[in-house]
Amino acid sequence: MLLKIIRAFLRTLVSISLIFIAYISFSVRSEMGNIRQKLAETPSSPVYLDRYGNQIYYQDGFKRFEFKNSKTGIPELDIQREMSSKTLMLAAVAAEDKRFFSHGGVDGSAIARAFLANQKNKKIVEGASTITQQLARTAFKEVVGEEKTYIRKLREIFAAILIEKEMTKEEILENWYTWISFVPSNPGLLNASESLFSKKPWELKTHEIALIVGLAQSPTRYDPLTYINDANQRKENVLGRMLELNFISEKEYRENLNNEIKLKPLEKTFYATGFINSLKENSNIKISDYPLINTTLDKKLQNNAYASVCFFMEKLKGQKIDEELGGIEGVSLISIDPKTGAIRAFVTSQHEVAGKEKKANYENGDELDCLEDEKITSSGNWYDFSKSFRSPGSTIKPFIFTVALEDGMDLNQKIADKQTLFWNEDDSSIYAPENHDDEYLKISNWINAFANSSNVPFVALLDKVGNETMSEYWEKMKFKKPWGNYLSAALGSIEMNLLEITTLFSTLASYGEKRNFKFFESGATENGEILFKHKNSSQKIFEAQTAKKTIHILGEAIQNEKSTAAASIMCNGLETEIPKSAGECMQEWFPSTNKTIGPKKHVIFGKSGTSQNNRDGWYVGCIPDLCTGIWIGSKQGGGNLSGGSYPALMFNMFMRLSAPNLSWNTFESPNNFEFEPKNIFSN
Repeated sequence: MLLKIIRAFLRTLVSISLIFIAYISFSVRSEMGNIRQKLAETPSSPVYLDRYGNQIYYQDGFKRFEFKNSKTGIPELDIQREMSSKTLMLAAVAAEDKRFFSHGGVDGSAIARAFLANQKNKKIVEGASTITQQLARTAFKEVVGEEKTYIRKLREIFAAILIEKEMTKEEILENWYTWISFVPSNPGLLNASESLFSKKPWELKTHEIALIVGLAQSPTRYDPLTYINDANQRKENVLGRMLELNFISEKEYRENLNNEIKLKPLEKTFYATGFINSLKENSNIKISDYPLINTTLDKKLQNNAYASVCFFMEKLKGQKIDEELGGIEGVSLISIDPKTGAIRAFVTSQHEVAGKEKKANYENGDELDCLEDEKITSSGNWYDFSKSFRSPGSTIKPFIFTVALEDGMDLNQKIADKQTLFWNEDDSSIYAPENHDDEYLKISNWINAFANSSNVPFVALLDKVGNETMSEYWEKMKFKKPWGNYLSAALGSIEMNLLEITTLFSTLASYGEKRNFKFFESGATENGEILFKHKNSSQKIFEAQTAKKTIHILGEAIQNEKSTAAASIMCNGLETEIPKSAGECMQEWFPSTNKTIGPKKHVIFGKSGTSQNNRDGWYVGCIPDLCTGIWIGSKQGGGNLSGGSYPALMFNMFMRLSAPNLSWNTFESPNNFEFEPKNIFSN
């Protein structure tokens, strides 16, 4: 009886499985539609230009590769190119799918091996994908899916089988070379060949083909512009497999193994892959509809940003300061024109930056190379730290201060900076904020409070103004995370990302007008005819007079001897931290000490910030034409990272490098402004 029940259960289980498999097969078949038509409809690839017409190296479209494209009509040349095309075929098979010409889209033995490995590790660690399966999941991503599950793998298998029934092996390889990425954010063999060697694929030598084909396994990890040693190792592996399969002779193997890879990237271009990735993510139009995209990026400022990030990552890693800072997790820099919201420089992470000879390990480099190297570039798909939500620390204090001014605060009233207990009505608790190093100013003014980055006065401001009013202004700014309804929000316990905090300072720099940041100005035809123009949009957040008062106080605070970032910004005693080749410390940032009639004019204002447990260090600084935000984050915190140290120094270096390309105007002074704080005392 029990045996019958077990048999019936197994029959039912098998029937359900077969029905499920049949359903998946039918679903995949119907969703794929016309396979040839789909593979032929490869999207176009726009050309991206910076604000001055310099081409930004990035391809987000496809260039169709066909083996017959190598024909020229010149017999001798055609023979040479036919050999290259054959090598391209054999290299792909050797590197990715040695039974490609014998299976029907799926390699059963490879799947069995992968299944056992996955069961042993209790997770998917091996995929066993054939070339056809790789094409299926790349070109038919919407059908196959992207999650790592057995159902997705089953859909991928059915898609591969359907492709094999529809196309020849040569056609499959042509499409594989069209759709697969060999270098980061740059699909297709044609793009990779041109970007790395300035050659067409059929002009490549065998060792160059082996290198490029080997990159398909992980375009970021083996990117030769960043990790040439790893790329060479991968090239050797591909050549070794070609030798094992008798695709090349022992002599050919030795010759190509010893041939040096000489990269020759496209000229008259520069790299800003992170910027273009963000442009695409933040665009409300279909970018591929426009042959030409005129972006807001400034090539000179972007290269200065790369050099600054590169320099400090080399410095921090090379001098073993990394451990003291709690282990560097990420670095990001963004510069915005506050008058327009246009993004002029954008580095998403330190992994984006690499010189032409940089190694994977920063410890092997020299920070001065970052200034001397003419080919500082970006490369790779990486985590975008500009979107990472972290505690802004004291960089939020200008927001608290400006809202309080809008609420009617008397700028000249005396302020108390001493240990104080606050009653938090939201959770009926007592809140006792402390100043850094337990240093209190007792009774002072707002310049000293900002310079000292005192905590108590700003908690008192929030307590007086109220979280409800703060939330109203927060929502006006359209920040993604909600304002925290607790007093510690005055010290940055809420969460923001670098784009948001830089936009906040840009709003102050544009006298209360929030300009939505933008990555591009227009879309155009290949001949430059404008098809679409980005419309500037803005929203009034603060009164102009209020923003000008905040700018004045922050401008004064930078020069105060107590300023947490004064040494980093004004170069007092830090001449050795930044090389002279970056330029002299910009004294014109600061007004003359001679007393003039009326309020002092300022060229620059800014604020540093350090999150709890020193996990994050921030610095945001503005001149009238540029607001730059810098974030450095540690993995666990607990070190001595602070916004007034390396983030402020990086800002200093970026501005010194950029000084020749910037106009040094002054911010407008508040109208009828008299700043005479009452009862000012200090320790």
